[in-house]
Amino acid sequence: MNNITNTLNHRAELWGMVEYTNELLEQDTKEDIIKPLIYCNIMPSGTMNRQKDNGITESVEYSHKFKVRIKSIINPSIDMFFIFQKKKYEFKSFDIDFKNGEYLEIFTEMVME
Repeated sequence: MNNITNTLNHRAELWGMVEYTNELLEQDTKEDIIKPLIYCNIMPSGTMNRQKDNGITESVEYSHKFKVRIKSIINPSIDMFFIFQKKKYEFKSFDIDFKNGEYLEIFTEMVME
């Protein structure tokens, strides 16, 4: 079994939707930090340029693959995202390493307008 610890050379924050009690004493959800430090490996996957309907605004979608230890994120879900260098990387999908059971591959998307 290969050890992937040496390849986890970036530090990111894990954010997601967290339940809380609002001022009306109701259960609600909000974006909040789940884990302040996750060691990961980030690999760019591709880019896509898009032009908005108004013809002026352009956006660029970057896709990246994050590799993290499987125990770093207990219950991964699509409503989570990473913050790395003040940029938001939203989860699109994720796969478990079935061979060794050592890491998660998380496919993300970052949109810049």
